[in-house]
Amino acid sequence: MVRQENPTASGSPKLRTAERTRTAKLGFLDEKLSFHPKIIQNVPDFSRLHKALQTEVLRKTQIKDVTKCQPFCLRTSALPARQRTMSPENSQVSNISRSKSKSLGALSSLSTDTLPTYITDAERKRCMAIRKSMEIRDSKNQESSDWLRKYQMRSQAMKKTVVLHAKLLDPHSSLNEVYNEKLQQHREADQQRTREYMKELQEMKTRVSERPYLFQQVKQKNAKAHAEQIYRNKLKKAGLKEQFVEENGKAVEGVSSSTSFRSGDDGGSTENDTHNREENVDNWEKIEDVEEESVKSKGEEMP
Repeated sequence: MVRQENPTASGSPKLRTAERTRTAKLGFLDEKLSFHPKIIQNVPDFSRLHKALQTEVLRKTQIKDVTKCQPFCLRTSALPARQRTMSPENSQVSNISRSKSKSLGALSSLSTDTLPTYITDAERKRCMAIRKSMEIRDSKNQESSDWLRKYQMRSQAMKKTVVLHAKLLDPHSSLNEVYNEKLQQHREADQQRTREYMKELQEMKTRVSERPYLFQQVKQKNAKAHAEQIYRNKLKKAGLKEQFVEENGKAVEGVSSSTSFRSGDDGGSTENDTHNREENVDNWEKIEDVEEESVKSKGEEMP
């Protein structure tokens, strides 16, 4: 029979090795701490400690002596003058050096303790170079300002020319002309409205002045109604109707207008026409009599 191996028994050495490794690495966690910090229960007086520290610093400071310079003497004036060759290019420098000879002689007469001060060749050349560079810079600035002024003048002249050509080629009117035209139109419209308003106001005043007062209107209305009533009563007494009177009046007007066109015409008249005309004339006479009576009665009643 084949012996079966227990997997747990075969894996136990590995587990023991891992346990030992873990114990070796993390064993310090199980150890008791040997360091115990000292805990101060009382709060220190920091202001007193600061004053004590300042006092200690002042006590430890040591006053150091100031460094004193020893007197010295430069005997530059006793040195012999340097000889240098003169070139035609440095003629201007030679002239300046000759003019400075008096100052050099005066420097030689000074005491040995005095430090001489005179212009060297390097300093003189440096001054000349600085002066020359300043002159060049000024000339460049002047040239740039002249060029800028000329450029502005050319730009203005070109701008005027371009504007003139644009106006000549542009079919539309300019804004200034359009503005003036619109302004003139608005002014004329305002004047026209003002004239119309004044005209309407004058007509209104005329109507108000010509219109009778209210009591006069009432009086005229009452008189008209009274006259119409009298006229109707007269027609009723005469046995006539208003419609009949209106028709006869229109007929008489038509006959009078037709007779003016038929003057000189001999034929065309019949006995029936003459009879009707006579009847219309009689009726018209009756109407006139009634109107005269109504007018007379109205005049008598009016105050």
